Amino acid sequence: MLELISTHISFLPARKPLESLPESFDWREKGGVTPPGSQGPCGSCWAFATISALEGHLFRRTGVLVPLSQQNLVDCADAYGTEGCDGGFQEYGFEYIRDHGVTLANKYPYEQSENMVCRQNQTAGAPPRDSIVKVRDYASIPPGDQDLMKQIIATLGPLACSMNGSPVSFQQYKSGIYDDPECNNEEVNHSVTVVGYGSENGRDYWIVKNSYSQNWGEAGFFRLARTPSNFCGIASECSYPIL
Repeated sequence: MLELISTHISFLPARKPLESLPESFDWREKGGVTPPGSQGPCGSCWAFATISALEGHLFRRTGVLVPLSQQNLVDCADAYGTEGCDGGFQEYGFEYIRDHGVTLANKYPYEQSENMVCRQNQTAGAPPRDSIVKVRDYASIPPGDQDLMKQIIATLGPLACSMNGSPVSFQQYKSGIYDDPECNNEEVNHSVTVVGYGSENGRDYWIVKNSYSQNWGEAGFFRLARTPSNFCGIASECSYPIL
Protein backbone atom coordinates (compact mmCIF):
# COMPACT_ATOMS: atom_id res chain seq x y z
CA MET A 1 0.00 0.00 0.00
CA LEU A 2 2.84 2.44 0.78
CA GLU A 3 4.31 1.80 -2.68
CA LEU A 4 0.89 2.43 -4.20
CA ILE A 5 0.56 5.73 -2.32
CA SER A 6 4.07 6.94 -3.20
CA THR A 7 3.46 6.19 -6.87
CA HIS A 8 0.50 8.57 -6.97
CA ILE A 9 1.91 11.44 -4.91
CA SER A 10 3.29 12.93 -8.16
CA PHE A 11 -0.27 13.85 -9.18
CA LEU A 12 -0.69 16.25 -6.26
CA PRO A 13 -1.16 20.00 -6.91
CA ALA A 14 1.22 22.75 -5.81
CA ARG A 15 0.79 23.73 -2.18
CA LYS A 16 -1.10 26.84 -1.21
CA PRO A 17 -0.34 28.93 1.89
CA LEU A 18 -2.53 27.75 4.77
CA GLU A 19 -3.68 31.30 5.41
CA SER A 20 -5.21 31.36 1.92
CA LEU A 21 -7.62 28.54 2.82
CA PRO A 22 -10.99 29.17 4.48
CA GLU A 23 -11.11 28.58 8.23
CA SER A 24 -13.96 26.13 7.70
CA PHE A 25 -15.37 24.30 4.69
CA ASP A 26 -18.25 21.88 4.16
CA TRP A 27 -19.14 20.27 0.84
CA ARG A 28 -22.62 19.53 2.19
CA GLU A 29 -23.32 23.26 2.20
CA LYS A 30 -22.28 23.43 -1.46
CA GLY A 31 -24.65 20.60 -2.41
CA GLY A 32 -21.82 18.22 -3.27
CA VAL A 33 -22.56 15.29 -0.93
CA THR A 34 -25.16 12.56 -1.41
CA PRO A 35 -27.04 11.31 1.70
CA PRO A 36 -25.16 8.67 3.72
CA GLY A 37 -26.09 5.10 2.85
CA SER A 38 -25.89 1.90 4.86
CA GLN A 39 -23.31 -0.73 4.00
CA GLY A 40 -25.21 -3.22 6.15
CA PRO A 41 -23.45 -6.50 7.00
CA CYS A 42 -21.22 -6.13 3.93
CA GLY A 43 -17.68 -4.83 4.53
CA SER A 44 -17.98 -2.41 1.64
CA CYS A 45 -16.97 0.80 3.41
CA TRP A 46 -14.11 1.15 0.91
CA ALA A 47 -16.60 1.25 -1.98
CA PHE A 48 -18.78 3.83 -0.21
CA ALA A 49 -15.76 6.06 0.47
CA THR A 50 -14.50 5.78 -3.10
CA ILE A 51 -17.89 6.55 -4.61
CA SER A 52 -18.65 9.46 -2.26
CA ALA A 53 -15.34 11.14 -3.06
CA LEU A 54 -15.93 10.71 -6.79
CA GLU A 55 -19.48 12.09 -6.52
CA GLY A 56 -18.10 15.20 -4.84
CA HIS A 57 -15.40 15.79 -7.44
CA LEU A 58 -17.87 15.30 -10.28
CA PHE A 59 -20.13 17.84 -8.61
CA ARG A 60 -17.30 20.36 -8.45
CA ARG A 61 -16.60 19.82 -12.15
CA THR A 62 -20.18 19.76 -13.45
CA GLY A 63 -22.38 21.38 -10.81
CA VAL A 64 -24.57 18.26 -10.82
CA LEU A 65 -24.67 15.74 -7.96
CA VAL A 66 -25.08 12.25 -9.43
CA PRO A 67 -25.37 9.17 -7.15
CA LEU A 68 -23.00 6.44 -8.35
CA SER A 69 -22.97 2.69 -7.72
CA GLN A 70 -21.13 1.13 -4.79
CA GLN A 71 -22.39 -2.29 -5.85
CA ASN A 72 -20.57 -1.94 -9.16
CA LEU A 73 -17.28 -1.83 -7.24
CA VAL A 74 -18.24 -4.54 -4.75
CA ASP A 75 -19.07 -6.99 -7.54
CA CYS A 76 -16.44 -6.09 -10.10
CA ALA A 77 -13.15 -4.86 -8.59
CA ASP A 78 -11.77 -8.13 -7.17
CA ALA A 79 -8.99 -8.29 -9.75
CA TYR A 80 -7.65 -5.01 -8.37
CA GLY A 81 -7.04 -6.36 -4.87
CA THR A 82 -10.41 -5.68 -3.28
CA GLU A 83 -12.45 -8.43 -1.64
CA GLY A 84 -15.99 -7.24 -2.11
CA CYS A 85 -17.83 -7.53 1.19
CA ASP A 86 -14.63 -8.65 2.93
CA GLY A 87 -12.95 -5.28 2.57
CA GLY A 88 -10.69 -3.32 0.28
CA PHE A 89 -8.82 -0.07 -0.23
CA GLN A 90 -10.28 3.02 -1.83
CA GLU A 91 -7.15 3.35 -4.02
CA TYR A 92 -8.01 0.02 -5.63
CA GLY A 93 -11.53 1.28 -6.23
CA PHE A 94 -10.19 4.33 -8.06
CA GLU A 95 -7.93 2.09 -10.17
CA TYR A 96 -10.92 0.02 -11.23
CA ILE A 97 -12.91 3.15 -12.13
CA ARG A 98 -9.95 4.50 -14.10
CA ASP A 99 -9.82 1.34 -16.22
CA HIS A 100 -13.49 0.34 -16.43
CA GLY A 101 -15.60 3.21 -15.14
CA VAL A 102 -18.50 3.02 -12.71
CA THR A 103 -22.20 3.31 -13.43
CA LEU A 104 -25.08 5.18 -11.83
CA ALA A 105 -26.61 3.96 -8.57
CA ASN A 106 -30.03 3.48 -10.13
CA LYS A 107 -28.52 1.30 -12.88
CA TYR A 108 -26.69 -0.98 -10.44
CA PRO A 109 -28.40 -0.67 -7.00
CA TYR A 110 -26.68 -1.51 -3.74
CA GLU A 111 -27.65 -4.91 -2.25
CA GLN A 112 -25.60 -5.19 0.99
CA SER A 113 -24.03 -8.37 -0.39
CA GLU A 114 -21.59 -9.43 -3.10
CA ASN A 115 -22.71 -11.04 -6.34
CA MET A 116 -20.53 -13.66 -7.96
CA VAL A 117 -21.12 -12.09 -11.38
CA CYS A 118 -20.08 -8.57 -12.37
CA ARG A 119 -23.01 -7.15 -14.31
CA GLN A 120 -20.76 -4.56 -15.90
CA ASN A 121 -19.09 -7.41 -17.83
CA GLN A 122 -22.32 -9.02 -18.99
CA THR A 123 -24.14 -8.33 -22.23
CA ALA A 124 -27.56 -9.03 -20.76
CA GLY A 125 -28.47 -6.82 -17.83
CA ALA A 126 -25.33 -4.69 -18.04
CA PRO A 127 -25.58 -0.95 -17.37
CA PRO A 128 -25.85 1.16 -20.54
CA ARG A 129 -22.45 2.39 -21.71
CA ASP A 130 -23.63 6.01 -21.64
CA SER A 131 -24.17 5.71 -17.87
CA ILE A 132 -20.51 4.90 -17.16
CA VAL A 133 -18.32 7.49 -15.40
CA LYS A 134 -14.52 7.23 -15.65
CA VAL A 135 -11.58 9.05 -14.06
CA ARG A 136 -8.15 9.81 -15.51
CA ASP A 137 -6.39 8.55 -12.39
CA TYR A 138 -6.20 9.24 -8.67
CA ALA A 139 -3.83 10.96 -6.25
CA SER A 140 -2.74 9.90 -2.76
CA ILE A 141 -1.99 12.31 0.08
CA PRO A 142 1.37 11.69 1.80
CA PRO A 143 0.59 9.91 5.10
CA GLY A 144 -0.06 12.38 7.92
CA ASP A 145 -0.19 15.51 5.74
CA GLN A 146 -3.26 17.19 7.20
CA ASP A 147 -2.41 20.60 5.74
CA LEU A 148 -2.64 19.15 2.25
CA MET A 149 -5.86 17.39 3.21
CA LYS A 150 -7.38 20.78 4.04
CA GLN A 151 -6.18 22.23 0.75
CA ILE A 152 -7.58 19.40 -1.36
CA ILE A 153 -10.94 19.50 0.42
CA ALA A 154 -11.28 23.28 0.11
CA THR A 155 -10.11 23.54 -3.50
CA LEU A 156 -10.86 20.23 -5.24
CA GLY A 157 -13.30 18.01 -3.35
CA PRO A 158 -13.81 15.33 -0.69
CA LEU A 159 -11.20 12.74 0.26
CA ALA A 160 -11.61 8.98 0.62
CA CYS A 161 -9.67 8.07 3.77
CA SER A 162 -9.01 5.13 6.07
CA MET A 163 -9.25 5.36 9.86
CA ASN A 164 -9.49 3.29 13.01
CA GLY A 165 -13.12 2.24 13.25
CA SER A 166 -12.67 -0.36 15.98
CA PRO A 167 -13.45 1.46 19.26
CA VAL A 168 -16.88 0.71 20.68
CA SER A 169 -17.22 4.41 21.41
CA PHE A 170 -16.94 5.12 17.69
CA GLN A 171 -19.48 2.46 16.78
CA GLN A 172 -21.88 4.00 19.31
CA TYR A 173 -21.14 7.64 18.40
CA LYS A 174 -24.16 9.94 18.64
CA SER A 175 -22.97 13.52 18.21
CA GLY A 176 -20.25 16.03 19.00
CA ILE A 177 -16.54 15.95 18.25
CA TYR A 178 -15.30 12.38 18.57
CA ASP A 179 -12.03 12.34 20.54
CA ASP A 180 -11.86 9.09 22.54
CA PRO A 181 -8.14 8.42 23.28
CA GLU A 182 -8.83 4.72 22.72
CA CYS A 183 -8.91 5.50 19.00
CA ASN A 184 -5.23 5.15 18.13
CA ASN A 185 -3.67 6.09 14.80
CA GLU A 186 -2.00 2.73 14.17
CA GLU A 187 -4.97 0.51 13.28
CA VAL A 188 -6.72 1.79 10.16
CA ASN A 189 -9.50 -0.58 9.16
CA HIS A 190 -12.49 1.51 8.08
CA SER A 191 -12.95 3.74 5.03
CA VAL A 192 -14.84 7.03 5.18
CA THR A 193 -15.17 10.25 3.18
CA VAL A 194 -13.86 13.52 4.60
CA VAL A 195 -16.15 16.24 3.24
CA GLY A 196 -15.06 19.26 5.25
CA TYR A 197 -13.41 20.72 8.30
CA GLY A 198 -14.12 23.31 10.98
CA SER A 199 -13.66 24.39 14.59
CA GLU A 200 -15.92 24.61 17.63
CA ASN A 201 -14.89 26.47 20.78
CA GLY A 202 -11.27 26.28 19.74
CA ARG A 203 -11.39 22.57 18.90
CA ASP A 204 -10.57 21.63 15.31
CA TYR A 205 -12.40 18.79 13.59
CA TRP A 206 -12.94 17.00 10.31
CA ILE A 207 -16.45 16.56 8.90
CA VAL A 208 -16.76 12.94 7.85
CA LYS A 209 -19.38 10.94 5.98
CA ASN A 210 -19.83 7.37 7.20
CA SER A 211 -21.67 4.38 5.71
CA TYR A 212 -23.67 3.28 8.77
CA SER A 213 -26.98 4.83 7.60
CA GLN A 214 -28.53 8.21 8.36
CA ASN A 215 -29.69 6.89 11.75
CA TRP A 216 -26.10 6.77 13.01
CA GLY A 217 -24.23 9.76 14.42
CA GLU A 218 -25.15 13.20 13.14
CA ALA A 219 -27.52 12.05 10.37
CA GLY A 220 -24.89 9.65 9.07
CA PHE A 221 -21.95 12.03 9.52
CA PHE A 222 -19.53 12.58 12.39
CA ARG A 223 -17.03 15.18 13.49
CA LEU A 224 -13.59 13.80 14.20
CA ALA A 225 -10.99 15.61 16.31
CA ARG A 226 -8.39 17.21 14.02
CA THR A 227 -5.12 17.02 15.92
CA PRO A 228 -1.39 17.12 15.04
CA SER A 229 -1.14 13.50 16.19
CA ASN A 230 -3.29 12.21 13.30
CA PHE A 231 -6.13 11.17 15.58
CA CYS A 232 -7.70 7.80 14.67
CA GLY A 233 -5.25 7.57 11.75
CA ILE A 234 -7.55 9.64 9.53
CA ALA A 235 -4.60 11.13 7.62
CA SER A 236 -2.78 7.82 7.09
CA GLU A 237 -4.37 6.76 3.80
CA CYS A 238 -6.28 9.43 1.87
CA SER A 239 -6.84 9.65 -1.86
CA TYR A 240 -9.07 11.38 -4.40
CA PRO A 241 -9.95 11.01 -8.09
CA ILE A 242 -8.41 13.01 -10.90
CA LEU A 243 -11.08 13.76 -13.49
